Amino acid sequence: MSAAVPGSSAIGGDSGRNGQRCLSPAEQRVARELMGGASNRDIAARLFISERTVESHLASMRRKAGQRTTRHLLAWLLANPQDGAEEAPLHRPG
Repeated sequence: MSAAVPGSSAIGGDSGRNGQRCLSPAEQRVARELMGGASNRDIAARLFISERTVESHLASMRRKAGQRTTRHLLAWLLANPQDGAEEAPLHRPG
């Protein structure tokens, strides 16, 4: 595994903690909604995607973050903001 890039967040920079891949733009949008307290149904409605797509993004994010549950993923997201940002970690184009 590759080491994390200095100055990058756990999920928003070029590589994440322990070399984990970063969140895709779609996953980042779902993460923002999740961090705002939205349910899967609310996230789907706000982002104009199906609940199944939300579930798929959450499963991918849990895998990337090494978390077993969405509750743990949420705690992890809140504990790992990019560069001290208040919201979900965001990808900064290179």
